[in-house]
Amino acid sequence: MDVRGFKVFKPDNPIETIEEDVLDRKRFAIHLGNALVDWHQEESLVVALNGKWGSGKSSIINMAMHQVKHTENKPLIVHYNPWLYSNLNDLTEEFFNELITNLQEANQYEEDINLIDKLNRYVEVLNLIPPKEELKENINYFLLILGLIGVSASDITDLLEGYKSYIQWVLFVGGLLLLLSQLWTSFYSKYKDKNNQEPVTARYLKEQINESLRTRDTKLVIVIDDIDRLTSNEINDIFKLVKINADFKNTIYLLSFDQDVVSAALEDVLKVNGKEYLEKIIQVRFDVPKANDSDIYNCLFDGLD
Repeated sequence: MDVRGFKVFKPDNPIETIEEDVLDRKRFAIHLGNALVDWHQEESLVVALNGKWGSGKSSIINMAMHQVKHTENKPLIVHYNPWLYSNLNDLTEEFFNELITNLQEANQYEEDINLIDKLNRYVEVLNLIPPKEELKENINYFLLILGLIGVSASDITDLLEGYKSYIQWVLFVGGLLLLLSQLWTSFYSKYKDKNNQEPVTARYLKEQINESLRTRDTKLVIVIDDIDRLTSNEINDIFKLVKINADFKNTIYLLSFDQDVVSAALEDVLKVNGKEYLEKIIQVRFDVPKANDSDIYNCLFDGLD
């Protein structure tokens, strides 16, 4: 048996460049890429590429981004893979970490250093949880205080069961308040504004980020592919993330999914009309063009030949 015949079978991987296109979709991909580049409004834009599994959405996105990269004053492209996260907090943190990493690697403008700092602070404020090392240090401090006043771990258990005296409760609650005071002091000092010494809120930082993005010379294009391959809860989290952050200035989101699958998932989780929910988030939708039968046959028989 001649094993050379097996080269007609190709791995199910998307193509990367326009030159690799054999199904004549490059014109659509070029149009999509140019449409993103030609969006000159400072308001954000959410674009959806709709198509069934295996219809070539990833290949079209790669060709469109290939076109974008070869334009003058090209946007910064951020590919975000949502598959590796366990909850909405992780998803949000990883999303902004990916954005920060791409800004650092691109190193396009000196002003991006300030933008990266604001994004880092925004993520920390959204989490509202001190770093693990800081939390561990404060807990150890709390346990030390309890040891100094003679309250052991077994005593704490007994206290919770209500068998110890009132004074021990006072000491325990006092130590707990001391811990909370330490955490608040750390939080306040970290997130207060450097100029007016006022606590920084997520809304304030978001306004600062928007100002930096508004004055940035090029846009951000954030690509999130294969959304329809996530679980229903994960799909809901993705669109919640986009909905919350879709108003960032000079930012374009390109989302790829099967609308029927995503709509059903949103209906399952949110108990709402999935298509109507998507319409509130997405401004422009493109459907993957069907490949011409003759192009498919030519591709097949070229391989056979």
